[in-house]
Amino acid sequence: MKKVIYLIVATIFFTHFSTIHTFAAELNNPPSYEENTNPPTAENLQELLSKRKPTASTQEKQSITLSEVKDREIIVKGKLNLKEVNRLGLTFTESINLAASDSLLYTFKIPKELNFENTLQKVTELEGVEKAEPNYKIESAAVLNDPLYKEQWHLPALDLPQAWDLVQSRKEVKVAVLDTGVNKNHPDLAGKILNGYDFINDDADPNDDNGHGTRVAGVIAAVANNKKGVVGVNQNVKIIPVKISNRTGHSTIGDSVKGINYAIEQGANIINMSYGNYRYSDLENEALWDAYNHGITLIAAAGNDGTSEEMYPASYSPVISVAATNQSKALASFSNKGDWIDVSAPGERIYTTLSNGGYGSTSGTSFSAPIVSGIASVLLNQNPDLTPMEVEWALQLGTNTGKWERHKGYGIVNALNSLNVKFPSLDNDISDDEEQAYELQFNKPYIEKIDHPYDYDVYHVKVNSNSQLRLIVDQFSPELDINIQLAKVENGQFQLIDTIDENGHGVAEDHSLFASQGDYYFILSDYYDHWSTKPYRINVVLQREDVVIQSPKPNVLSGKYNKPFNLELKAESTSEMIKYTLDGSTPSSSNGYEYKESIPVYESTTVKAIVIAGALESEAVTFNYEIDPLTIPNVSALKGFNKYPFARVIIRQDDLAMYKKNSDNSFTRVRALSKHEQLKVFGVSGYYYNVGGPYFVKHEEGKTISYIGRVLIKAPTTLYDPDGNFYKTVQKGEALKVYSYNGQAYDVGGGYTVHNDRNAFFLIGYIKPQKDITMYDAQGRKFSTLKKNNLYYVKAIEDGKVDLGNGYYVLDRKEDFNFIKN
Repeated sequence: MKKVIYLIVATIFFTHFSTIHTFAAELNNPPSYEENTNPPTAENLQELLSKRKPTASTQEKQSITLSEVKDREIIVKGKLNLKEVNRLGLTFTESINLAASDSLLYTFKIPKELNFENTLQKVTELEGVEKAEPNYKIESAAVLNDPLYKEQWHLPALDLPQAWDLVQSRKEVKVAVLDTGVNKNHPDLAGKILNGYDFINDDADPNDDNGHGTRVAGVIAAVANNKKGVVGVNQNVKIIPVKISNRTGHSTIGDSVKGINYAIEQGANIINMSYGNYRYSDLENEALWDAYNHGITLIAAAGNDGTSEEMYPASYSPVISVAATNQSKALASFSNKGDWIDVSAPGERIYTTLSNGGYGSTSGTSFSAPIVSGIASVLLNQNPDLTPMEVEWALQLGTNTGKWERHKGYGIVNALNSLNVKFPSLDNDISDDEEQAYELQFNKPYIEKIDHPYDYDVYHVKVNSNSQLRLIVDQFSPELDINIQLAKVENGQFQLIDTIDENGHGVAEDHSLFASQGDYYFILSDYYDHWSTKPYRINVVLQREDVVIQSPKPNVLSGKYNKPFNLELKAESTSEMIKYTLDGSTPSSSNGYEYKESIPVYESTTVKAIVIAGALESEAVTFNYEIDPLTIPNVSALKGFNKYPFARVIIRQDDLAMYKKNSDNSFTRVRALSKHEQLKVFGVSGYYYNVGGPYFVKHEEGKTISYIGRVLIKAPTTLYDPDGNFYKTVQKGEALKVYSYNGQAYDVGGGYTVHNDRNAFFLIGYIKPQKDITMYDAQGRKFSTLKKNNLYYVKAIEDGKVDLGNGYYVLDRKEDFNFIKN
């Protein structure tokens, strides 16, 4: 369970499903390609702790691979106006209520003729949308092998027979098995299977047509003392079968979220997830936090690829991640491993129930996870009041090592030890409540421990003037990877200022920071929410008072320029951060974009910038740049941004993109452009081509070239070379692209020209009537009728008229025809 809880941190299937991710391609070059980074705020620290967000690594934008997405589907959380979605051309699939929210979960399909990423981005911008993601596939985490083995070696190895003798309570525990369904008619599961649901076929019969779910259920709950087959980890347990995977063992994030939501509604005590992929999902993360906050213990398989890459849902923060071991107590060769592992359990040659009514052995972390789920249910039999944190802590305290080690977590679980565990006293634990925060004094070290999973120690420091501080956290166990959240009280609310986690396990954090006058809170935890019996030392050193931060310096001063350039901003120190805006507003810690690389200035722009050092800010400076616009000859009398294009831009290299201009003058990357692609041009802003609505393409010398129309050859005429000499004769009927026009000759590319005479007819495009429309002569008299769906040349558009040549025209009415650019 990846316990990365950014203090202000967000919430959090595995058999081996595929990948997941959210779209929002960010602009790499145009102004402000960073997301607006508004620090999370809350009235108190408890609210901040309930708003846990994923780590920086999980928040990075993930590229979309359509082969990993089910049928081009997206899942959307919120309350939507379906008419707005229909206008985008999406196909509605379904919607369901969410147990822990007033929002709905929708599924839509994006047709093949629409760009998937572009359309997903448009959906995220619709009113009522909270989150929108691709509906990624998921796979099961089983590693099946043959032959079958009769010995259930894992039961005595984990002291389960002795544990069963200790448990007196008959309190029944419900384990939701999110999987391929369960064969409720298996003789060794008689009386153990409750009503469930099939989210694949949308019915109340979650029968297992794959076999994986029945194996998982048998590991947990197979009946003992019935002279049949095998014994489950716990006899006093019931299974809620939740079918989220199809007959091939594949599922999606959407089905996973629906399954988690269903388990909450059914009052599950534990959710077992023997599935997963390598894609982080906000929606899945939130659903799991909803379950955790309902008191549900969450357990997931770590995966079977032998990698240390974080697998989801196992590495979401509130989930207990389980690696697999063999009879020699070594990590199984197939098992995933890494810093995010919480515990281990047997996962090789696990004998269990099969969906055909028989028995067999199987391997994989898919079966390590239900062993842990079974032991967790035994703990809840004995003490139903245990919280999910206490269940996890008891499992970890009862392992064969009792301390965390890389790859195997806290070690191999042991049911007897966990039942007998006595939780260490927390009487002296530093509070996670700001009202009882420990008052740190400057230059006076304090010793404390991270006592248990999800332990947060909150310290308060009062700063009297603009100061430079040094935070040192050291002398702690190599088990820990210390993470510190820095928050400040602003206008009565807590605001996250910084996250300090520069080093890994066992390495001290030594960080200089700047603080303005006010109340500061340091919230200290382990990056993966692990704990240790060895204490740490924290010390806040006051290094300097009355500090002044210098404003950023530009490489190009304000002024007028005849071509675009890259604006570089520099701070006095590399440890300082620069924030900037492009919409005229004043940047601050909660407004603007973080400067990470040069800002391309392709149009007249006002840039405001400040330097931020910790909680200190410099004075804002303003840079005004005026860029001479790119000139495209305009012979058609179409000017500025119009409903009709007046040119086309040709893409000459593959490394260009289309961008969307946002209301704050920043740009967001929409999609890549292909070499030889042509786009209509509706106007020019600086060195940007407007290619329709808010979408733009940058002009790059040698990479883009524009043309303004075509010249139609009406009789054989001369094509002249760049020196004005005869080059060849152009034949009647040819239509050449025109790149510029000087009143006498048309430039048809590379400096070659055709004279403007009776042999050449310039046209900017065609009209295609949507109904029969009237054509008028030069005197405004009705001359003839243009027929629906035919194409007619257009010479110019001006003064409400579409010039068809020789004085003939039609009225410029949008409802009458479509304009088609050459």
